[in-house]
Amino acid sequence: MHRLVAETRVANVASCRLLERLGMTRVRTLQRFGVEQTLYVIEPEGEHGSSGSV
Repeated sequence: MHRLVAETRVANVASCRLLERLGMTRVRTLQRFGVEQTLYVIEPEGEHGSSGSV
């Protein structure tokens, strides 16, 4: 499995909770599409901390 990235609005609490229940980790908050967005990521076992940007 490769790194999987998800982005959702900070205000969408239900989506944030779902992504966290799926094992995704919040890595960054940013402004996009005129609103505050949160970026989540999940990586395969053993690949945490690998080089590369999200």
